[in-house]
Amino acid sequence: MEVALAALTRPGDTLLTEALTYPGLRVLAQRFQLRMQGVAMDVQGLVPEALEAACKGGGARLLYCQPTGHNPTGTVVPVERRERIAEVARRHGLLVLEDDAYGLLPAERPPPLATFLPEASYFIAGVSKLLTPGLRIGYLVAPQRARGERLAEEVGLASLMTTPLMAEVLSRWVEDGTADALVVRQRQEVEARLALAREVLGTGALKGPRVPLYHLWLGLPEGRRSEDFAAQAKRHGVSVTPAGLFTTGPGPVPPAVRVCLGTPRTRAQLERGLRRLREVLDAAPEPLAAVV
Repeated sequence: MEVALAALTRPGDTLLTEALTYPGLRVLAQRFQLRMQGVAMDVQGLVPEALEAACKGGGARLLYCQPTGHNPTGTVVPVERRERIAEVARRHGLLVLEDDAYGLLPAERPPPLATFLPEASYFIAGVSKLLTPGLRIGYLVAPQRARGERLAEEVGLASLMTTPLMAEVLSRWVEDGTADALVVRQRQEVEARLALAREVLGTGALKGPRVPLYHLWLGLPEGRRSEDFAAQAKRHGVSVTPAGLFTTGPGPVPPAVRVCLGTPRTRAQLERGLRRLREVLDAAPEPLAAVV
């Protein structure tokens, strides 16, 4: 992502993204002096009409989005909407940076957004969230007419070169089928963990779609604030991420938190954490400690 942003933007550019997005993007936007502008979402992901309005109003050059396995909501944008988003981007000359970090976890998934906008899409993906965290290899697929030398230059500046040993390990895993087998195992594990979360937390509280991802979007009871709930959960030994860290604008913060299912080493550890979180959901809000 860092390489793509460095190659595709200039200081002062407007970077469009979903109204809720990956927190690391905010750090990179500050580094490259970009102005982030959130685009409205609904249960199907990025809203094409909102993207149209953003393109008309601000002269944006680039859209960063996560159409499959959105972080934090887990949304998967359906095919028809992907086509409409591509039409809007094409009409306004907008480049699209598509992040597919979790794309292979759902067994059934739509084609990448880049399929519908091949002339202006930059598709990025990696294997650390699919195979093993220690394998730090990423990919960037650029349009055929893109200036590949600028991208190659930014790769060199960011990392000098890809670690040869990691690249060789991954190449062999892809060729001999190990990578495919590991993705299947990860999918089975995450489906088991999601089933456990649905059992403990209740399906009514889970706001995102039921796709296999190592995170879920947990809606809060009426009147509960995201930051306060996260602080209360932490006091009970459970770490969740408040919605405010994912917001990209000055609008209201959704009453929800992101729950990571992949950090606990075992399902037993995960179940203990989920049950504590369930207790916090059922309990009354705790008063904040006074600061003197």
